[in-house]
Amino acid sequence: MENEIIAGDSKAKLQNNDTSTRLARELGLGAAMSVGVGVMICAGIFVLPGIAASKAGPVVIFAFSLCGLVAVLIATCMAELSTGMPLAGGGYLFVVRAFGPPLGAVMGWCLWLSLVFASAFYMVEFGYYVADVLGISPVILALTVTALLTGLNYIGAKETGGTQNVIVAGLLVILLFFFLRAVFALDIENLRPLVPPEIGFSGFLTVTPVLFITFLGFAEIAAISEEIKNPGRNLPLALVGSVIVVTLIYCAVEFCVVGMLVYNDPTMASETVLMELARTLMGRTGHVLVLLGGILATVSSANASIMAASRISFAMGRDHLMPD
Repeated sequence: MENEIIAGDSKAKLQNNDTSTRLARELGLGAAMSVGVGVMICAGIFVLPGIAASKAGPVVIFAFSLCGLVAVLIATCMAELSTGMPLAGGGYLFVVRAFGPPLGAVMGWCLWLSLVFASAFYMVEFGYYVADVLGISPVILALTVTALLTGLNYIGAKETGGTQNVIVAGLLVILLFFFLRAVFALDIENLRPLVPPEIGFSGFLTVTPVLFITFLGFAEIAAISEEIKNPGRNLPLALVGSVIVVTLIYCAVEFCVVGMLVYNDPTMASETVLMELARTLMGRTGHVLVLLGGILATVSSANASIMAASRISFAMGRDHLMPD
């Protein structure tokens, strides 16, 4: 299938396409999954659980489940495209092959800029997480860590993927520890009624589109397709598997949040509700653990976004839609 699609480049009117320069396949299944998981577990876990629960009530758990189901369907479509065209670029590559250079250039620049701004957002968030502890400017801290991550990406994909594995593994351990402590402290009565009468089903309809945005990080796996070993097997597993893992984590954490705190509690709508619940469960240790989790989440998201953005610009340069 790969040969058929690449041979069909002329149909897409991409006359100057040059794939003679290829990136080395150095990333295994674990590194590929950690890119997707690392991007998706950020605001969806450390900011939105309390806010979403206050808007929708306990039914928010099913909102996360529905988002995960839709994301899995999209991931299977992306897996089909990525295995057929296991080259760098992701969404840019699909559009430029289907519709030609003009629309491909628009998509490529939009994706590249969105990842650049996303990386900046993650790093500024990181700066504010850590600035109070270290007593330095959050902007300076954000710029410093951005420079370090850029340098790491410059060294090579293997080193970047290995670092991403370590960061995401640490993040998952923290969330698992929180779940194991919280699941024994929740009150099942807090989950009733599932759909609060004063909110109605409109709360579910309101929060679901917002929550779905947090699932879109799996698309960054497609951007690094060219560097994933055995893409015919690992790409579908990474794309679909990362969504399934994140859906389970989202639902488990949200279950604990709405089980420990009544949906209409004034503190539920706080961006730091997870941190406050961890402090209630484990004292200062819990507070520090969730703070560390938030730091790891922002770093992993920024690292993966920088990695994906560079592959999109590389693919556009190879197609002569950016400077070589």
